[in-house]
Amino acid sequence: MKKKLRFIIGIMGLSLIGIFLLQAFWLNNSYKISMDQFKRDIATVLEQNSNAVVFNEAIQHGIYGDSSKVYTSGMIAKLSRLLLSMSDEQGKKHKTGLTITLAMTDSSTTKDTKDSLNKKSGTKDSKSKLFTVNTDSTYIAATLKSQVPSLRHRLDSLFKTKGISSRYALKLSNSNKKGGIYIDQPQLFKQIKAKEVPIRVGLMTPYVMQLAIESDNQYYFRKMQWILLASTLILIMVSCSFIYMLRTIFQQKKVAEIKSDFINNMTHEFKTPITTVALGIEAMKNFDVLRKPELAAEYLDICESEIKRVAEMVEKVLKLAAFERSEVSLNLQQINVVALIEEVINNMQLMLKNKGAKLVFNSAEPDYSIKADKTHLSGVIYNLIDNSIKYAGEHPLIEISCRKEETAFIIEFGDHGVGIPKQYQNKIFEKFFRVPTGDLAKVSGFGLGLSYVATIIQMHNGSITLNNTPDQGTHFTIKLLQ
Repeated sequence: MKKKLRFIIGIMGLSLIGIFLLQAFWLNNSYKISMDQFKRDIATVLEQNSNAVVFNEAIQHGIYGDSSKVYTSGMIAKLSRLLLSMSDEQGKKHKTGLTITLAMTDSSTTKDTKDSLNKKSGTKDSKSKLFTVNTDSTYIAATLKSQVPSLRHRLDSLFKTKGISSRYALKLSNSNKKGGIYIDQPQLFKQIKAKEVPIRVGLMTPYVMQLAIESDNQYYFRKMQWILLASTLILIMVSCSFIYMLRTIFQQKKVAEIKSDFINNMTHEFKTPITTVALGIEAMKNFDVLRKPELAAEYLDICESEIKRVAEMVEKVLKLAAFERSEVSLNLQQINVVALIEEVINNMQLMLKNKGAKLVFNSAEPDYSIKADKTHLSGVIYNLIDNSIKYAGEHPLIEISCRKEETAFIIEFGDHGVGIPKQYQNKIFEKFFRVPTGDLAKVSGFGLGLSYVATIIQMHNGSITLNNTPDQGTHFTIKLLQ
């Protein structure tokens, strides 16, 4: 059984580890995809910023369209790329200032836009406009600094549309690598190691901008939130299933052990009285005991006592089985709890005397009535006193007290016996459980008494708690609601 259990746990553990590893691999790939998307969004923002600057210059110089018209982002990007590509083409022929004549066109133009724009200087078209692209322009640091507010305003707006909230720094320099350099937030720029590729900004007198931007964990989380949620739920469900299965296996193992212990204990408990009765009958048959009335009566008393003992044990088992099937219902009636306790104590005087036990009963109330089942509540009191007699050692001292609280009646049972070890205190109300070590194991019983007590108290909507100190006795508190 142990080998099978270890094998099952091993297989389940390996399966769980495999699922965790697959989830980790999946999440890692998702994280890399989010990082790539972050980089693509940054590149898109930089391109959109460059296009916007070029388009604004084109509108400002009357190169293209009308500032009163609304242009789509696609139109802006198309024109900007065209103008930049044309300046690059001309830049291959000239090392300094470039003079290009472009024709003004409407945003609705669809035919061969590049041909209509790429007209040489001296065209007779009245809509042509001459402008100069100077790729050899040189800015001083102060002039570059003046570009930062508008750049930041535009970049902040574009980053917001992409859901990016990272801190960033800008480095502005000249296209010809001459003149001044300006770094906005130099400490942050130096701190960020991964920087974007420098990009040209502007058309007429362009400059170079380099962006350094921090990684954005919030961006990654937003991109991965549904994957993270699904992965977390899967891991929680699998882990809970694994734990529940292990718990069920161990509970079944525990039940099997309890069942085996119960059967062994019951066999032993029944064997002793049966053997005693058999010996008594044999003595009366074979040793002429029947001719000796006094001795025969003694033997019959012993047999009767043992038969009653067997009957009590059978009754306990049957009662517990009936409780488990919910076949027992309480016969509630108004009873005097104090008088009931005194009645049970009087009925147990012979047992107390035989064990040399002393019982002290104190009640703050002369009488107190509640609705309860007299028979079963008597059984609760009997079981608790009987337990104290069994486990309180030689000459046990048992103390019972009662008192009234605002909404409940409290009954306390205490003894000065060996107590219950701490590791077993949360199990004593479980059926069939018996403390397995020490002198307690030598006391006969099935481990049903306290389980019966707890069940009856719960059926009365009450509670029972244990206050115990090993070697200083056991103290039970019963709270019965009014």
